[in-house]
Amino acid sequence: MANKGKLMDDYNVDKQQYLLFLVDDDVEDRDFFSMAMNEIEHDVQLTLFSSSEELLEYLSSGKPLPNAIFLDLYMPKIDGEACLSILRGNPSNDDICITIYSNYVDMEKTAQLFQKGANRFLKKPSTYSGLKKVLSRVIASLKNNPSGGHTVFNYSE
Repeated sequence: MANKGKLMDDYNVDKQQYLLFLVDDDVEDRDFFSMAMNEIEHDVQLTLFSSSEELLEYLSSGKPLPNAIFLDLYMPKIDGEACLSILRGNPSNDDICITIYSNYVDMEKTAQLFQKGANRFLKKPSTYSGLKKVLSRVIASLKNNPSGGHTVFNYSE
């Protein structure tokens, strides 16, 4: 069985690995993301959060910051857009690459998210194989060019 990633409470830092956080309220989406990452990328340490609140609590704890965050746009309580604003309001998060991760692409909304500090936008693929392909591309992009300008990844099969 594939490694399902680490939940926030299981976090243990290996400084040699690329630290990647996924924030998504949908357990199935977290599981698919984790399984795909386990198959394509072995030098990434993935940590899963089920809400923006969990992420913000972790980031305020003084623990190591991630290299990148995949942030679901539509979540209850603090949605991805509000979380993005909170993250970018703290200068200590300036070097974290933030990818908005959503089922829906609206270019006007995407432009607003880029203005608020998102670095990339990834439309959630509809298939597992599509997810693996696009994650492979996004992770390579993140590692090669962390700030990356503003990039939209919209994979369709």
